[in-house]
Amino acid sequence: MTNKYQELDAAICDYVARRAGHPIYSSGLEGIARRLAAANRVPLQEPWRLIDRRMQSLRKAGRLAYERKTGGGSGVWRVVAPAREIEA
Repeated sequence: MTNKYQELDAAICDYVARRAGHPIYSSGLEGIARRLAAANRVPLQEPWRLIDRRMQSLRKAGRLAYERKTGGGSGVWRVVAPAREIEA
């Protein structure tokens, strides 16, 4: 089964795998989020909110994990499972 967020989910996983920084700051992901919101006629005030919600869904589905650094500081996101379809 495919979901309407499949393109964004794949882009988030790719972004995280490249260790390019935090996904909510990516202009490329922001563009995908804006396009999805417009296509689904969903009011979108902040694209990063949709990106963050999808990251949490991917985490819950077991595709992403957030690892905290020992001794404090910001952690890092990592891909833990190969891309596969998840339920929205």
